[in-house]
Amino acid sequence: MKLSQKETAQKILDTIRKNGGEAYLVGGCVRDLILEREPNDYDITTNLLPKDIKKIFHKEKIPVISIGDSEKHLTVIVVIDGYQIEVTTYRKETDYSDGRHPDSVIPAKTIEEDLSRRDFTMNAIASKDTFISLLSKDSLIDPYGGFEDINRRYISCVGIPKDRFDEDKLRAMRAVRFASQLGFKLGSSTYEEIKSVSLDQISKERIQMELVKILGSKFPYHGMVLLKDLNLLKQIAPELLDGVDLDGGNNHKETVWEHDLLTLNASVPLTQDWRLRLACLLHDVGKPTCKLDTVGTIHFYGHELVGADIAKSIMKRLKFSNSDIDYVYSMILNHMHTYKQTKSELSKRAVKNLVRSIGQENVMDMVILNYCDREGNRARETMAFRLYVDRFSIWNRWEEIRKQDAAMKVTDLKVNGHDMMKLGYSGKLVGHVLKEMLNLIDQDLLKNNHQELIDHAIKQKSYWDEFGKVKS
Repeated sequence: MKLSQKETAQKILDTIRKNGGEAYLVGGCVRDLILEREPNDYDITTNLLPKDIKKIFHKEKIPVISIGDSEKHLTVIVVIDGYQIEVTTYRKETDYSDGRHPDSVIPAKTIEEDLSRRDFTMNAIASKDTFISLLSKDSLIDPYGGFEDINRRYISCVGIPKDRFDEDKLRAMRAVRFASQLGFKLGSSTYEEIKSVSLDQISKERIQMELVKILGSKFPYHGMVLLKDLNLLKQIAPELLDGVDLDGGNNHKETVWEHDLLTLNASVPLTQDWRLRLACLLHDVGKPTCKLDTVGTIHFYGHELVGADIAKSIMKRLKFSNSDIDYVYSMILNHMHTYKQTKSELSKRAVKNLVRSIGQENVMDMVILNYCDREGNRARETMAFRLYVDRFSIWNRWEEIRKQDAAMKVTDLKVNGHDMMKLGYSGKLVGHVLKEMLNLIDQDLLKNNHQELIDHAIKQKSYWDEFGKVKS
């Protein structure tokens, strides 16, 4: 019977010990097991060198994969039942000249020496087996009080915080990420030290990765507040800070920054998609630029257009992919469109054009963004999401339109360019007449029926011939 990942890790621990070595679970997997969370992966550390691990598991006919120069990096991967478990020799690290990576790693003599190089106390715990919890710390090696920090839900550095952050500046972002994932607080000395950390030496791609994890976490609101208060947000997306003290307007009871956070927070029960959460966070980033105060009435005309451009600039700076940028840009650009605006409803044509702009696959995402935008306004009473969908969103209207009229683009028409050419159309006129028919279908002036479209094209032939002469 196939082992679980947890059982696989235990088998590797037992096999190393059976062959005379020391072996411990270490790092994040120990922390997660204490919290009774299933780890994403299991890491094992040992006093044996990679060549010794290879010899042991080859004898057991268990595959071992080297990672680059395993003797240099001191890590191999043991593969059992499809699970890949990293096994690393106890190690020490030399200076961090680039503020991110150790200049070199060398074997350490003891597990305690290995734990001393780690970032936070909750990640500097070793365990002899996989069966641990908050109720017991039997079998743990915990020289820095990580178990107690986990119990009190604190993130504290191993040793002197300044030393840890001087070694690796990215640890500042990781601390915030752990806090937002676990709902932990930062220890006071750790908190204060992060305020002086500069991210200049960290690649934009790595910052992006940590930001994505914060957005996708259980407590992204908590994470964004920490990024601001720890002086990290001004190094990542300073544009958001322009809304911190900015009045949200006459229809709001919160600042623009508070509204951004509340909108983000409202998204947590509805989606785990970090892209949609980022759109929620940035949807009003254009307001500070667009503020207009007319006799005590504050307006933000066109903030969605400006905000979409600012969001694109932020994401490009952080090296996001073009597809992710396009998604967030489109969501922000169109977020002011709702099914019911004041006492009117969007026309069929308007709904279809909105769906064309954001993509059919993103309609529910736009509904969620609109809802979260509403819930992020303290001047409004809260409303259940399902009620909002039924009463105010474009969802039901779009579903109705989609069932009756699936013509979203020219290629959805029941006629094509060859049909038009048979009727005598040529060149650019083929595209013009097809687009016109799609527009008329949007307005319910034509049906997407082959014969009706052919008849229309025949009837309009003389007009398009004259049109072609004028354009030429």
